[in-house]
Amino acid sequence: MNLLLVGSGAMIGATLRFGISNLFKRFVLVTFPLATLTINLIGCFLMGLLLAQLVNDTHWLLLGVGVLGGFTTFSTFMNEAAMLLKSSRLLSLITYVLVSYLGGLVLVWLGMQL
Repeated sequence: MNLLLVGSGAMIGATLRFGISNLFKRFVLVTFPLATLTINLIGCFLMGLLLAQLVNDTHWLLLGVGVLGGFTTFSTFMNEAAMLLKSSRLLSLITYVLVSYLGGLVLVWLGMQL
C-alpha cells in the first residue's frame, strides 16, 4: 500500500512538473533555469505547509514523499547548475544556487508559519 501511495503521488507531482516546465519553455524565453527554480521554490513552500500540519503516515507518503518528491527535482537543479558552470555563467550560477537554497529554506519556514 505504501508503494502505491508514493508511486501515485510521484506520478501526479512529476506530471505537474512536466506541465509547468513546458509552459515556461513556451511562454518564458529566458536562458536562466527559471522553471526549475520556480517549481522547487513552490515545492518548498508546500512542504512547509505540509510539515506544519499534523499529517498521518498515509498523507505524508502520498503528499510529501510522492507528490512533492515527484514535483521538485534536485537532479535537474544540479544539471542546470553544471550547465551554467560549463558555460562560464558564474553570476547566474551563484544566483541560482543561492536563491534555490536560501529561498527554499525561507519558503519552507513561511509555509510552516501559515
